[in-house]
Amino acid sequence: MNMYYKRSWDEVVFYENEEWGIPVYYFEVDPTGWPIRQIEVYSNGKRLKYSLENPADDFGMLSDQSLDLAEFDNYIIPKEEFDKEWNN
Repeated sequence: MNMYYKRSWDEVVFYENEEWGIPVYYFEVDPTGWPIRQIEVYSNGKRLKYSLENPADDFGMLSDQSLDLAEFDNYIIPKEEFDKEWNN
């Protein structure tokens, strides 16, 4: 059964001298923690989406490391919340 997570990072992201702001990451992972889909939502409104079908672009990529599921235990969200962001 896949799991879904939402977690923000306390770092401001810049891309080519443009401040994108603080990101919120959404992950869909398989039972072993490997990302299947990933969304990055930045405070400036930029949104990036990655999946097994679209693993990378000029701005980033689908995580190439599994999540430590114990570390993410407090960040579980319902599938519906993830899907809403994915379809946004």
